[in-house]
Amino acid sequence: MKLILLSFLCFTTLMHSGCSKEEESGSFLMQKLSSFDLPLTDNMRVNSFCVRSFHDRDGKDFLYYLNGVDNSIYVYDVANRSIDHKMRIEREGPQGTGRVVGFSIIGKDSILLSSGGYPSNFLVGKSGQIIDKFEYKWEDSQPPTFSQWDSWYYRDASVKDGVVYFPQEINFLKIDKDYFEQNPIAAYDLRTRKSRLLSFKYAEDYFEKNLPRPMIFSGDENYVYFSMIGNHTIYRIDKMTESAEEYEVKSKYITNKIQNRNKVAGMDDVLRYNATNPRYMGIYDDPYRNVTYRLVILPPEDLGSAEEKFVQLDRFPERFSIIVMDKEMKILGEHLFPNNIYHPAGIFVSSEGLCVPKTHPGYYVENGKETAMTIDVFNFTVE
Repeated sequence: MKLILLSFLCFTTLMHSGCSKEEESGSFLMQKLSSFDLPLTDNMRVNSFCVRSFHDRDGKDFLYYLNGVDNSIYVYDVANRSIDHKMRIEREGPQGTGRVVGFSIIGKDSILLSSGGYPSNFLVGKSGQIIDKFEYKWEDSQPPTFSQWDSWYYRDASVKDGVVYFPQEINFLKIDKDYFEQNPIAAYDLRTRKSRLLSFKYAEDYFEKNLPRPMIFSGDENYVYFSMIGNHTIYRIDKMTESAEEYEVKSKYITNKIQNRNKVAGMDDVLRYNATNPRYMGIYDDPYRNVTYRLVILPPEDLGSAEEKFVQLDRFPERFSIIVMDKEMKILGEHLFPNNIYHPAGIFVSSEGLCVPKTHPGYYVENGKETAMTIDVFNFTVE
C-alpha cells in the first residue's frame, strides 16, 4: 500500500439576495471523539479521489470508495467497519463504461458514473452492470461538457424527485467569449429523459478578476450549493423554485486577498499557484447534526517552502480547515486541523460525526497500516 502511495506521490506533478454570514456564533469547539479502521485489500490505493457517504432508509451509513487500480467501487458498512460488497466496473465490452473517474449515489444500489470526457453518464447497479445511460444537450445555448464528480474539487450530483442536478464545467471551446454567459448547473429528469439548464449564471466579476476556474458543487434535500474555489461566496439554489441566494462564508485563516492568475502560463505555474493560495474545495451536508461544512485548503505558513514542493502540495496540502454553518448559512465556527496528518479528499459524514482519514503521506508513510486506513471522527459544540 505504501509503495502505491509513494508511486502516486512521485507521479503527481443571478438572482441573488446579498447576505453576509461571516461572523461566528457563540463559543465553538471541534474535537476528535474516536477513531476506527476500515480494511484495505492488497490492490487498493490508500487515497481515493472519489469518496461518497450514503445513509439508507434504515439509518445505516455506507461509504463508497473508488479504487482506480481495478476500476471498482468498494462499499463499506461503516458501523461494522467492513466491506459490504464490491462493484466491479467493466472498462470495455458491452458493459464497458471506460475508466471510472467519478461517481454519484442515487440509491444504495444505483450509482451514476462520469463517462470520461463525454456529455453522458451511466447508471449502474449493485454488481456494476449498466442499467441505463443518459446523454444531455442544451440545443444551441451552449455545448454540453463532461462533468467529473470527484472528492478533490468536490463535485457531487444531487437528486430530488427523480431529477438529477449536476454541474457543467466551463466550456473551453468558448474560451474567446465571456465565461459568465454560460449556465453552470444542469438538471436531468430520469423519468422523462429530458435535460435542461438552470437559469443560474456565473458571477461576472469573478472572471474579470482572473481567479481560478474550478467549481464546487453539491446538494442536500432542498438545495444545491455552488461556489468557485477562489470565492468566499456560496450560492444556494432552491430545487423547487430555482431561485438563488448568495452568502459570504469566509475562512478566518484567509487573511490576505486571493491572488489572480495573471502570471499563470503553464502547468507548473498552475501547481505553484495552487500551492501558495487558499482554495475553497468542498461543501458537505450533515443531515445528522443539521449543518453544512465548507472545506478550506490553506497554503503553508512558510510560503517559501511551497516553492520546493509545489507538486506535492497540489494534491496533498499540509494545512486545511473546516467551516461549520447552520442551515441558515450562519458560521458557527471553524476548525484548523493539524499539519501533515489528514487527507481532506477523503472526508465524509456519518451518524458518528465528521470522518477524516489519517492518510496524508507525511503521516501515513511512517505510521500508516498496510491493511487498513484509520479514520478519526470529529464533532463540535457551540455554547
